Amino acid sequence: MLKTRWEVRRFDDCIDKVTYSAKLKKKDFLSKGQFPIISQENEFINGYSCDKGKLFKVAEPIIIFGDHTRTLKYIDFDFILGADGVKIIKPKKGLNPKILYYCMLSNPIKSLGYARHYRELKETTISYPSDILEQQKIVSKLDELSLRTKELEVIYQKKIDNLLELKKSMLKRTFCC
Repeated sequence: MLKTRWEVRRFDDCIDKVTYSAKLKKKDFLSKGQFPIISQENEFINGYSCDKGKLFKVAEPIIIFGDHTRTLKYIDFDFILGADGVKIIKPKKGLNPKILYYCMLSNPIKSLGYARHYRELKETTISYPSDILEQQKIVSKLDELSLRTKELEVIYQKKIDNLLELKKSMLKRTFCC
């Protein structure tokens, strides 16, 4: 079995500086449009716009970090950056963007309320295999497990919904004619 050396680095040493595109205020979000808007809210896509001038071009996948919400989003498409409190995280060469994303998910930042959390993120360390092929193997396995987890969540939610319907039906039958 191949033993891969693992890197342990400060978060700041794992990322490159990013030049931001113009941000779009929430009041200017549309429900339909040509370009998706990504902001720090929990929903993956937070609105749309047709303003090509504000488009952030994604050459390689990046991670969005909600500075106030601590929300993480893996982004591999062009988008418009929504409002304030969004940090774009671009991994350095030699670090698979998705392994960085999974590392960040596995080490959540403690909530400070509505304060900015990026300063906390910068203090964390990231551990990853130095071999990019090993990183890809881990990402593939985690992607597979993540997909299976989502499938199970859907099944579980259907069962919960069915049980709630059964409960309502039984209550109705018991207390109504």
